[in-house]
Amino acid sequence: MEEKRVSDFSELASQAALGADLVREIEKDAHYHPAFKKTVNSSTPRVLAKWLNRSPISGKYSDEAMLGAAAVMLWFQGRSITSRLEKLIEERKKAAEPLPPSAPAAQLATPKPALPAAIPKKT
Repeated sequence: MEEKRVSDFSELASQAALGADLVREIEKDAHYHPAFKKTVNSSTPRVLAKWLNRSPISGKYSDEAMLGAAAVMLWFQGRSITSRLEKLIEERKKAAEPLPPSAPAAQLATPKPALPAAIPKKT
């Protein structure tokens, strides 16, 4: 499951032509964080046992509950990486877009005057 996830993100980054270094960084980020995996492995059974004891759900469904919780957490991490990739793709697209023909280059290059920092008070 983790390798498929890494492969999907790597393919998306390659299609966006983000460059080899950035693709490698995204592949690295797409792996499950070791501390996260350790935390999930150690705390999930206890947390789910507490939840199941408090709920009307039978303890015989604890495995299903653990699987569901893990899937939700992995989905959130995946959305975070996808969001980052989409942002990088948009930045690349904007950088590659030519200036609109109706806007003169001199007008775009001229900075606007800054507003005064504060208006002096009359005393």
